[in-house]
Amino acid sequence: MRHLITALITITALEGLPAHGVSAAPLAKAMEVATFTLPDKEIGGRVTLAAGPDGQTLLAWMDSGHTAQIALLGAGSAPSLRVVTSLSNRRLNDVVARPDGFAVLSGSASEKSEPGGFLTSFDWSGRQLFDARVGGPWTRQAKAVGDQQYWGGSLAWSGQAYAAYFNVLQLYGDGAVHQGDGLALLDGQGRPIKGGWRWGVSHSFGVRSAFDGKRFVTATVGDANPRGLVIDRHAETGAREPRIFFPATGVRGDNTVPVVMGELVAANQGAAVAFIDDDDRGFWGLHDVGLVVVRPDGTHSEKLWITETDEVNERQARLAVYGENLFVTYAIDDKPHPTHFVGVVVDWQGHIIDGPEALDMNRDTDRLVTYPNGDVGWLAGDNAGRKGPRTLRLYRLHVQ
Repeated sequence: MRHLITALITITALEGLPAHGVSAAPLAKAMEVATFTLPDKEIGGRVTLAAGPDGQTLLAWMDSGHTAQIALLGAGSAPSLRVVTSLSNRRLNDVVARPDGFAVLSGSASEKSEPGGFLTSFDWSGRQLFDARVGGPWTRQAKAVGDQQYWGGSLAWSGQAYAAYFNVLQLYGDGAVHQGDGLALLDGQGRPIKGGWRWGVSHSFGVRSAFDGKRFVTATVGDANPRGLVIDRHAETGAREPRIFFPATGVRGDNTVPVVMGELVAANQGAAVAFIDDDDRGFWGLHDVGLVVVRPDGTHSEKLWITETDEVNERQARLAVYGENLFVTYAIDDKPHPTHFVGVVVDWQGHIIDGPEALDMNRDTDRLVTYPNGDVGWLAGDNAGRKGPRTLRLYRLHVQ
């Protein structure tokens, strides 16, 4: 039986949105917005965020020259943008912040760079501290059985070590290149630590990683072996803990899975995973937003449903730690109304505290960011994928 967090999301609508869409706007009163422009370069992909020092925001994006650009955006409503450093011939995967700097997970972006994954550490001035290989050995093309290619991933920092969780392509004896996941642990100087794996879930979609104060947590969705939502926990010392698995229901044929990975976050309260699931209503049918919470002692919740709306389709679930609670956002497809985004504040037991409330989000919105004081930030814009200057809005939802 489904665990329903709230009876229905049928709250008074804002003008122009359907009745079940959003509530009044208490969250809007706690929001601050800053508008800024990225440099005049063609941008590839979305902009990734992390918390910077002194209330600043770290931004990372790809330009047209196969270069990852990393910049700091000042605090306040009229912030200045300062490019801190760049990585040539690298494809940006993820970025994490530390008190003394930040680290970038990247892959080869052209024939000019070595194949594989890389972990590059910087201080806040942009001075490079190390550039280390992640996992491997890697090949540019899989020619022999067992050859692996690096295919991007997620990065987490514990305060002492890094966890790089990534997709891999591997040539098997059947002559086919299959896709799976791998985990590599590195110390604060970029040296490999015992633990991790070279092949796990297949085929893995939406690899995510975080640190819950005691262990690294990874989450992904598999469509073959196994098929469903997969959560692993891995101690800094290398010990892997028992897997948490939610098998998919309503599977339609081979290599299909009616679950879409959203986001993984962690804090002292444990780890939480947001996802989209059709709950056996038809693979290409309607979907709801779900949440799973893994407690520090390793026990976990069942699927906690943020929505149960048979007449609409929710997608693009995102998640962030917000003060002592969680902030969940998602898109609603409700024809003939245009796609719109909403956010809800929930506690770690899955109970809705505020919302749903309409948000300014669009295709420019990637991962949410949590600041040291518990605020949550995200980007929105109007010209994603276009050449020339790119104007974005940084929203910051202050802890109430």
